[in-house]
Amino acid sequence: MTAAFLRLVAGAERLGLWGASLSLVALVALGLAEIGWRAISGGGLGFAVEYTGYLTGLAFTLGLGWAVGQGGHIRLPFLLARLPEPAARRLDIALSLMGAAIAVAAALGLVAWTWTSAVEGARSYFASRTLLAIPQAPFSLGVAGLALSLAGRAVRLATGRTATGRP
Repeated sequence: MTAAFLRLVAGAERLGLWGASLSLVALVALGLAEIGWRAISGGGLGFAVEYTGYLTGLAFTLGLGWAVGQGGHIRLPFLLARLPEPAARRLDIALSLMGAAIAVAAALGLVAWTWTSAVEGARSYFASRTLLAIPQAPFSLGVAGLALSLAGRAVRLATGRTATGRP
């Protein structure tokens, strides 16, 4: 059961990594399209500013879980390094669980926000009038992935494994 949960966590982390990577690729493509369009027409793409913001935010939020799973995050390493191993492990488990709880609360809030936007048909104030639930949904998934990754970290530590999902 634990191994299956940790495989689920690893899969979610990889999925988030791919989403973040695709967001970065789309961000670069959008930037190049904006530059090219300005060179050809003298004017910009009307949706570029809006979608650049969405893609930048998605790259960050979708990559959060993977960053935690790889140990690439900021957490009190200076304190953990100064504690004896058993105390450091217990503190890391507690902090991971607290972080997971906070991320769950944030994810639930984002899901409620996305749902409300979808039901009300909320649109951006930019000229594109994008349905806001479309960019909000992956933000919610990114924060949910963070919660899952932090829970996975706590499980790995509690079962005597290394803190990260790296081999």
